[in-house]
Amino acid sequence: MLKEAPKTILVICHQRIGDVLFITPLISSLKAEWPSAQIDVLVTANTEKILENNPHIRKIMTTPHRPSFQERRELARQLWRVYDLSIATTASTKSITHGFLFSKFRVGFYQEGIKGWLKKLTLNKSVPYKNETSHLVRHNLELLEALEILPDPTVRVYWSDKDQKTVEQLLTQEMRAKFVVLHPVPKYQYKMWRESEWKAVIQWLRYQKIHVVLTGSDLPKEKLYIESLCSGFKDGVTNLAGELSLSMMGCLISKAAAYVGVDTAPTHIAAASGVPTIALFGPSNPIKWGPWPVGSQSSTSPYYLRGNQHQGNVILLQSDFSCVPCFNEGCESHLNSKSQCLELFPAEKVIQELSFLLK
Repeated sequence: MLKEAPKTILVICHQRIGDVLFITPLISSLKAEWPSAQIDVLVTANTEKILENNPHIRKIMTTPHRPSFQERRELARQLWRVYDLSIATTASTKSITHGFLFSKFRVGFYQEGIKGWLKKLTLNKSVPYKNETSHLVRHNLELLEALEILPDPTVRVYWSDKDQKTVEQLLTQEMRAKFVVLHPVPKYQYKMWRESEWKAVIQWLRYQKIHVVLTGSDLPKEKLYIESLCSGFKDGVTNLAGELSLSMMGCLISKAAAYVGVDTAPTHIAAASGVPTIALFGPSNPIKWGPWPVGSQSSTSPYYLRGNQHQGNVILLQSDFSCVPCFNEGCESHLNSKSQCLELFPAEKVIQELSFLLK
C-alpha cells in the first residue's frame, strides 16, 4: 500500500474515445480522495478531445497508436519515474510498460497465463482483468478498490463557457422550443444503421413538428452522408456535421429533448449528460460498453447481454437475431464490414421509443 498520499498521479488509457470517457469516474474518485494531487492522463493520439475541460486533470498527454522506437525512447526519457502513482486501465503490454517506466507505485490489470503473470510482477497492486463480464466503468473502479478508495461511478462530460456561448448562438427559436439530436455515423462501418431508417426517423419527428439536429465529424465522407440524410427536408432539419467539438456537442445534447445514436462516443456523452438517450447496439457487448446511465450505482453493469433494455435515462435497442451480440466487428469480422443485425433493424422500433420519451 502507498505509504503516503501521492502528489502526482498518471492515469493511462490506450483505448478508443468512448473508453477514454469511461475513465472520468476513476479520475474524479482519485481527486475526491486526494484533492491536492496533480492528475495527468496518457492516452492514444486522437482520443484526448473527450477529456477537454475536465477540471480534475492537470495535463493530457498523447502517444501514437504505433510509436516509433525514437518516440518511445523520448517519452521514457521525459517521464522516467516522474509520478508517485500510475493506474493503467488496460492489461496491454504498452499500458503496463508505461506504468512501470513512469511511476514509483503501479496499479493495473493482469490476465491469466505466463505473459499476464510477468506483467503482474511489475505491479504493486494488481486486479484480474475481466474481458466481458463487467462494465468498463465498474471494471476501472476495481483498480481504486485495490487502493481502498471508495469509488464514484458517475461518468462526467464538461464544456467551457465559450462552448456554451457558441451553442447558444446556434439555437434557433424553433430549436429552443424542442429538438432531438441524431448522431448517425460511428467511426466504424460495422456499427452503421441504414440511411433509409434514419430518414424514416427524421420524417416522423418532422411530422410531430419537432426540430431535428444532425451531428457528426468533419470527415468529408461523413459530411456527405449526413447531407444526404438532410436532402428532401425543406425546413426543421439542421446539419451541424463538422461544426462542433466533442465538448460543444455535449453542451448541445444536454439541451435536447432526446438523442438517438449508434454505439459511438457521442452516445456515451448523451447518456452522461442525463438526456433521454436511445442507443442502437449491434455486435457490441452491452454489458461492457453500454452507455452508462446517470445515477446508476450498479456494482457490475446496468445491462444484460441480450434484449431491449431501459436503464435510467438510456434505452438500449438490439435486434432479436439469435447471434446478437456476436462480439465480432461485423458479419465479416473487420472494421469495414456490415452488420446484418443493424442493417435489418426497423425504424419503427426507434420511433416507438421516441414517441414514449417525447411524451
